[in-house]
Amino acid sequence: HQVGDAVLREVAKLLTYNVRLADAVARYGGDEFAILAPQTGKNEAMILANRLCRRVSETPIRVMGLEFHVTVSGGVAVFTPKSGVTASTLVDLADQGMYLAKEQGGNRAFMVDWD
Repeated sequence: HQVGDAVLREVAKLLTYNVRLADAVARYGGDEFAILAPQTGKNEAMILANRLCRRVSETPIRVMGLEFHVTVSGGVAVFTPKSGVTASTLVDLADQGMYLAKEQGGNRAFMVDWD
């Protein structure tokens, strides 16, 4: 558990280094992270998600004298003002996208749209 937690902390650092200062990276639970990227549209969100997938997969994670190669399965959901979509719905949509990415072999991101 200690090694796994250390790997997740390193992944969090890597994600944080690869987003804008205005963006927020948070560990959502277990091995899941949420990234809030304000004022980011659908196309930009997918570009960001794919870039993060690529960066994580290309960067060896070194912890406790061991080297790990990890990948990301990302789910993307974008909030549109005045849409009536709740934060809970956005999380559910992102979760659906993550599971689609995992089903397709991981190391990718999918967007599930509400409209």
